[in-house]
Amino acid sequence: MILDKLKKDKNEEIISDEDYVSRKEFNKLKRRINAHQYYLNNIYVFYSLEPTQFLKEIKDLSYGMMEFLGHLCDKHDLTYWLDSDTLLNVARHGEFMPENLDLNMGMLKSDLMKFVEVFKSEMNNTFSDNVAYEFKESPEFFKITFKFNDLEDLLLEVNVFPYDYLDDESMVKDSEDKPFKADILFPLGKMQLDDYSYPVPCDVYEYLKHRNDDFMFSLSRVPDFDRLNRLRKQPDLFEMLKRYNAMFRSANENF
Repeated sequence: MILDKLKKDKNEEIISDEDYVSRKEFNKLKRRINAHQYYLNNIYVFYSLEPTQFLKEIKDLSYGMMEFLGHLCDKHDLTYWLDSDTLLNVARHGEFMPENLDLNMGMLKSDLMKFVEVFKSEMNNTFSDNVAYEFKESPEFFKITFKFNDLEDLLLEVNVFPYDYLDDESMVKDSEDKPFKADILFPLGKMQLDDYSYPVPCDVYEYLKHRNDDFMFSLSRVPDFDRLNRLRKQPDLFEMLKRYNAMFRSANENF
C-alpha cells in the first residue's frame, strides 16, 4: 500500500481497500506518465510544429474577436488587459492558444458595467443576426459566449475578470478578493503578438505569480477536443470560418 489509512470523520465517506493501489501499480503508472512527458518534451524542444488550416482559422477568429473588444474599449475609454490563461499563454508561448476556445480579460469593476452596455449596442450594430451572444455572471468573472449561426459547435467564450482598488489605491484586489500591489498591474504595458498589440499588466511575471506561484509550469484549462473534433467534421467548415473571419476583419477596419 502506498497510502496510509486516513482518519475520517464518521460523517465522511469511508475508504475501502479497493480504493488503494499497490506500490507496483503506482510505479507502473508513474513510468507511463514519465514516458509520455519525455516524448512531449522531445517534440517541444526538437520539432517546430505547424497548426492545421482548421486551427489557423480558429486562431484568426480569436485575434479578430480580441481586436474587436479592444477597439470597443478604446472607443468608450474603458481599460482592459489580457488576463488568466490568455496572459499565461502569451507570456509563455507568445501567442493565443486557440484550441482552448476562450479568451480572458481583466477590467476594473468601475468599467465593467459600462462595458456590458456598450458591448450589446456595438455587437447589434456591427453583426446584426450573424453572430449571437449570451452573458453569464458569476462572482469570479463575467462570461460572454459568442455563437455563430451556421456553426452550432463553435462557441467562443470571453471571460472578463473584475478587479477593484482597495481604499488607498496602492493595492488592488482580484476577483477572489486576493490583494496585490497596484504597481504590479498599473501602468499597463503592451505586448506584441504577430501584427497585434495588446495591453498587459505592468509586471507580467509578478502578476502571474500572484495568481499561481508555479505559473510557468502550470497547465491551461484542458480544451474540449470532442467539441473541436465535431466542428472539424462540419461540411463547408473552412468557407464558414473564413466568412466569419472576414466579418470581424471588416468590423475592425471600420471601427
